[in-house]
Amino acid sequence: MMTTWLTKITLVAGDRAVQRLLDDAGALHNALMRLVPDGLGDHPRAQTGLLYRVEQHTRTPQILAQTTVEPDISRLDKRLADQVAVRDLTGFLTGLRNGNRVRYRITANPTKRHGRSANDGKAGKLYVVSGALAERWWTDRAAEGGLDVRSVEYRKLPEIRVRAKGSHAAAQFDGGAVITDADHVRAMITDGLGRAKSYGCGLLSLGPA
Repeated sequence: MMTTWLTKITLVAGDRAVQRLLDDAGALHNALMRLVPDGLGDHPRAQTGLLYRVEQHTRTPQILAQTTVEPDISRLDKRLADQVAVRDLTGFLTGLRNGNRVRYRITANPTKRHGRSANDGKAGKLYVVSGALAERWWTDRAAEGGLDVRSVEYRKLPEIRVRAKGSHAAAQFDGGAVITDADHVRAMITDGLGRAKSYGCGLLSLGPA
């Protein structure tokens, strides 16, 4: 079982520099990469398992950042972070069992590819799904990852903007589920789900139901 940490960062509310970070997912990604060592080659995010989510429901902006290397919170810009707490998730993940009932939350990039028969040059290109199709997108992928979704609340989120690189669609899914394959669920948590993982998508959080 890979050791996994979760860092909860409460940002300084109302700070202009914080707002600039929240407005540019590329800059936020770079700021969070300071939690992990430098010099990790061409794919440092994947090597360190960095996944994060901006919590949309809190009055004070918060970020949950998950890594598979121990985070060095001393490297974070203290002008931006009001409070920082680190939790080792390894025991929780190891304790997951088939049949466990859980609550979940994930912000994801719900996209699919057009099939080869698509017209107007769309074959193979990505497109965004929303509403009931987005819910189906999530439940299908959750099932592949060992999670039987029993309830789902879908919320379309504002597009995630990345300066000079465009934007990514985002949706939040909350609800209840039953674990059908604990090993697959652990992999889905540590690897993340879907696209745009560098920009705040793909982090799956579980808790007891």
